[in-house]
Amino acid sequence: MGIGEAFADPLALAPIGNARSDRNGALTLRGDELALDLLNDFETLAGALPALVATGSWLDAFLVAAGIQQIVEDHEHDPYSLSLVRKRMRRLRIAGTAAGIATTMAGRAIAITRRRPGAFDVSDFELESAALAVRLAEVVVDAGAAGDDLQRDALALAAAARHAPKSLRRAIVRIPSCFRSFDVRPEDIATLVHDFASQFPDRRRPIAALGVRTSGNYLAPLAAAFLAREGFSDVRTVTLRPGQLVPGRAEATLRQIAHERGLVAVFDDPPNTGGSLREIAAELRRIGVAERSVVVCVPLFEDRLPEALALARLSAVTLPWPRWSIHDRFESEAVRATLARLWGDRGVAVIAVRRDDAPASKQQRRHARALYRVAVRGRDGDGERLVYAKGAGLGYFGEHALAVARRLRDRVPESYGIADGVLFREWLPPERLAANRLTTDELARGVAQYVAARGRVLAVAEDKAERLFGRGTAWRRGAEQLARAHGVAAPLALPAAARVVKRLLRVERPCIVDGTMDATRWFLSAPGRRDLAKVTVDHRAFASRELYCYDPVFDLAGAAASLPECADALRREYAHQDGAAVGEERWLLYSLVHLGATMRDRPDSLQQTRRQMSAALERYLARTIFADTKAPTSGPICAIDVDGVLETGELGFAALPPPGAFALRALARHGYRIVIVTGRSLEEVRTRCASYPLAGGVAEYGAVIVDGQGAATSIASFEAQRAMQDLRDQIATLPEVRLDPAYAAGIRAYRLADGRRLGLADDTIMALGLPSAAAAIRGRSQTDFVPAGVDKASGVRACAAALGVDADQPLAFAIGDSASDLPMLHLAKHAYVPLNARSLASGRMRIAPARYVAGFIRAVETELGHRVGSCEHCAPPVLSDDARLLLGALAPQGLDRVGKMRATIALLIAAARL
Repeated sequence: MGIGEAFADPLALAPIGNARSDRNGALTLRGDELALDLLNDFETLAGALPALVATGSWLDAFLVAAGIQQIVEDHEHDPYSLSLVRKRMRRLRIAGTAAGIATTMAGRAIAITRRRPGAFDVSDFELESAALAVRLAEVVVDAGAAGDDLQRDALALAAAARHAPKSLRRAIVRIPSCFRSFDVRPEDIATLVHDFASQFPDRRRPIAALGVRTSGNYLAPLAAAFLAREGFSDVRTVTLRPGQLVPGRAEATLRQIAHERGLVAVFDDPPNTGGSLREIAAELRRIGVAERSVVVCVPLFEDRLPEALALARLSAVTLPWPRWSIHDRFESEAVRATLARLWGDRGVAVIAVRRDDAPASKQQRRHARALYRVAVRGRDGDGERLVYAKGAGLGYFGEHALAVARRLRDRVPESYGIADGVLFREWLPPERLAANRLTTDELARGVAQYVAARGRVLAVAEDKAERLFGRGTAWRRGAEQLARAHGVAAPLALPAAARVVKRLLRVERPCIVDGTMDATRWFLSAPGRRDLAKVTVDHRAFASRELYCYDPVFDLAGAAASLPECADALRREYAHQDGAAVGEERWLLYSLVHLGATMRDRPDSLQQTRRQMSAALERYLARTIFADTKAPTSGPICAIDVDGVLETGELGFAALPPPGAFALRALARHGYRIVIVTGRSLEEVRTRCASYPLAGGVAEYGAVIVDGQGAATSIASFEAQRAMQDLRDQIATLPEVRLDPAYAAGIRAYRLADGRRLGLADDTIMALGLPSAAAAIRGRSQTDFVPAGVDKASGVRACAAALGVDADQPLAFAIGDSASDLPMLHLAKHAYVPLNARSLASGRMRIAPARYVAGFIRAVETELGHRVGSCEHCAPPVLSDDARLLLGALAPQGLDRVGKMRATIALLIAAARL
């Protein structure tokens, strides 16, 4: 059956695709260079197009042509990412109108410059490439529409592309989520168009098929071809990107459609929140297209549109998940026929196929997948195989899965082939999950071997992520994390932070990374063996989440984020395999990037992930600023509150800023025994004791103390501990109330409202009928319960006694910023509060002349009698150039506005010198 015949009935479409099997039953790839590294640039795509057309690879030829069109449109209509510049101007509180006018004028000036005599005419090339994409879409719909003109036009386009400016030739395609991360197929567009035609039957009415870029560059030409096949006589294609300047030609087309009382059919990926579609609808209103003339045409993972989009009063044609055509490929009979074809040359006959139950996934926006029990007959007799089928993507986007699996061979489950966008492979049962069967060292060794091997067999010539400006790359995510330290100046600091991070993450030997390294992806390769097989090896490197990277260490850090107990062993084993140690700065940045992605993907793990991010930074400080400093075994004791005094939350997690770290180091090097005193959990205090030069710590508002080696002692009585356990059990039964499992002696409870953590309501606390052995400490984002009679002062006394000091005032000095710190402050000879907490000061308490962490630094300098780092005892340690760059970018946390501005200027100067 030809492709055109396959689309004869829009509601019953046969499979299409480029799949064909070789003698081994695996897919014979066409254009492996396209499928392996999906971040292809304009030059590569234009060069590949004529060969695809010549061989009749119509689907891939269309996908390549649509990619070329996307690159050209973004290059022409958003030069130098002016839409991103406009967003930054607004973040800097430059009026939206001024930002819009400035970037619009800049865009037009650039366009005029590009059209000077003799220059490559991008506008003409855009028209030609758009026309070719539409023609190829028509051939995908009906192979009979192919003609000799297609080969001629493809050759002409490729020849013209060679004269494009370097900036365009090196521009990289944006990967369409619809055909790569999701299982949308041309048949689904046919169904949407068919339903659209049923709702709006006037075939003479002008129609604009508007694609929302990126996927819109692929969807709009297909939609136009299907609309024409439905009999609509006047169909025009337009693409727009939300937030981008609307091209004059597109605006004129849409105004003309509105003038002629036509319809604008808007095609996009399955909406998540509907934000992009709302932006497009607002832009259409501005242009003059009435709401009644706009029809949203989208597939859905859910049964209905997102509520915010449904309230926009737009007409909609939708395709809910159960109606997607991908499900036809997962019917048992279809799977039987596919496996029979893939295994035919292996002497394996497929007798029967029965669908089995695969482990459920919480993720809804994903590829279709299923598990099958397949009865087979081969040379060795009858048997049964477990086969896992998963959607991989359309055309060469899907072929990437097999291109990767072939190169990794024995390190992945056996891949049987890919057909019609579905990958078939061996199923690995849960009982072979490596994390449950191997020691930490064995697991680390296997993961490190995989990462090193992947770096060799999937090596590429260039780290293309360096070319991606304003896109989702690991270096950009790292830069955004650092820029947060600069507060309101973050948009100004971001370009400099990006320059610093790109320097720190420079990749010497780039490769195609995995991107999915969590503990659930590692299995024993076979029963009784100890080597590993990795599943999901092809998805995240080029996924819709956009976290592009070409550094194998990125994968290693991803594994450590999921297997923190293996982190040190992973680095050690990888250094053994690769021959080069992983730098501290690279490790920290990649760790924060991975954990930040986890926060976005799994908001239910927010608190634990923040603690992991804090621990990652603590370990980095231990290996840099604190590397030459140990906690004194004797000397005066000082007590320091943590949140808002020693640490700040400006990075999105609790972090000790470098200036505060230098002050803490100065105290230790001048002989002070440092004790941190906090309401944070026992485990959080332990991690800080392991990284900072501390003599000990007081956790959970004094309920438990920790020595410098991490050993914990509860100071509550046995009766109080039992009462706290009873209270914990009681709170656990309350609806919508959650308990923080990290708390050992105390209790931290909270509730969620609109995704935000809040403390318990007063009536909820009253209803608990607190026993006399417990007390509540109310906070904005949580409510803590501690044993009665326990506070920070009792914890400090117990900790000081463990250190051999038993006096009325065991502390040389202390600093805190809240009412819960007051009992502790009264135990100090010199007590300080930072300027932001000056209302707490009374009696002999001193007010540090700065806020937050800066106040702590001033208090330390007052105690020492000189500036931090200005004497031979506390002079700054010897740091590498990379460490100085990273610490400089992190420095502004907790400083006042003047201090932040100085640090931002220093970062700009340092970045300019790179």
